[in-house]
Amino acid sequence: MKARSNQKFREKKWELLEVWKTLMAVDCSLGIERGIPKPPPEREVFESKVKKLLPTLERFAYKITFPDRDFAEDVLQESIVRAYRLYREGKLDLDMGLQTWFVRVLRNEFLCVRRKDRRMTALSETAMDAEVCPSEGAEKMVERGALIEKLLQIVESLSEDQRAVLECIDMCGMTYVETSNHLGVHLGTVRSRLGRARLKVASRLQDYRDV
Repeated sequence: MKARSNQKFREKKWELLEVWKTLMAVDCSLGIERGIPKPPPEREVFESKVKKLLPTLERFAYKITFPDRDFAEDVLQESIVRAYRLYREGKLDLDMGLQTWFVRVLRNEFLCVRRKDRRMTALSETAMDAEVCPSEGAEKMVERGALIEKLLQIVESLSEDQRAVLECIDMCGMTYVETSNHLGVHLGTVRSRLGRARLKVASRLQDYRDV
């Protein structure tokens, strides 16, 4: 019953994101006839794989872009489209660490957008329009955006093993057991890598705050 409910949620969310429209546009750009009644087999395979990851990817996207849910969905959609294009071009293996690939792309997309247009300015204006502690609220959101940006840079600097565990548990909301199965390592290894990763991140964040 729970599995069926989760499946319905993923399907509904997929429709709300309207990713399928963009994927159809990618198919058209690759020379596939517009308006075909059924999506090509490649897209069906891709959608099946990505829909299973959607709740995890959403949690990660919302966490790094909070409180801007529109920004989170923009970043998520852009990452899915990029993955599909690479898959259709034969440059992405859907069976080789797809979740890890998505997390990295979501993180990079977030950092890229922040560097380009500093979207937190729009968040500041929204906070002031809402008249909820106008100046203080805007300032805190800008500070939070800068802190998240620094956090993601620190996570990127970790060793691959530690980064993977930290991303799964602290960023994607996976359990220890799920992370163990996903990465193919023992539960004890997950715990020890996570502990070391958290210590390094906390130490480097403190250095950043002390500057």
